[in-house]
Amino acid sequence: MIPPDALMEQPIPLRNPLLSYLGHMPTFEDIPLTRATNSKPTEPAYYHQIFERGIDPDVDNPSKFHDHSELPDVFLCLEDILQYREHVKARIMALYESEKPYTDRCIGRALWIARLCKARKRSYFTTPSKSMDRRAQADFNIGYHDPESDDGPNRFFAWDNEREPYEITVSPIKVQGRPVSNGEYAKYLVDVKEP
Repeated sequence: MIPPDALMEQPIPLRNPLLSYLGHMPTFEDIPLTRATNSKPTEPAYYHQIFERGIDPDVDNPSKFHDHSELPDVFLCLEDILQYREHVKARIMALYESEKPYTDRCIGRALWIARLCKARKRSYFTTPSKSMDRRAQADFNIGYHDPESDDGPNRFFAWDNEREPYEITVSPIKVQGRPVSNGEYAKYLVDVKEP
């Protein structure tokens, strides 16, 4: 998807090169599994220090950064990162084959977290269906009651901004199969009174 000669580019200034995101995903899967299984990280273990967190500039002052992982002086090669990804995949498959996720709540929860992270990242690449043309107002319950307990009953993992459940009303909308124009966006900003 990304040409090899573009992997060290930083399309978003102050952020990591694109190559680092290929290591971030499997690391984000491996970290909760390492904790839940009380075992060593998938090798190379130092990838946890490199890829755990991206560089996120401070919203109010972009010249400052939030805490982030330390990047190496010489960046890793693509083949090594892809091999690491395969090792993490094999670790996940071995856990499922052992059936531990179904009997050990911590492992099941760690796999669920890993799956959510991957689904969230992949959701950026999906295209909405053309059938998504909804005009009616609707009420939705959002969030979960999740006290972060590994004791039953079974619950799904929830991010802190998904707790506690609350109800929202979504105004009528119409989804179009094309990008928003600059004029439409400007009108939206005026309508919602944004500067």
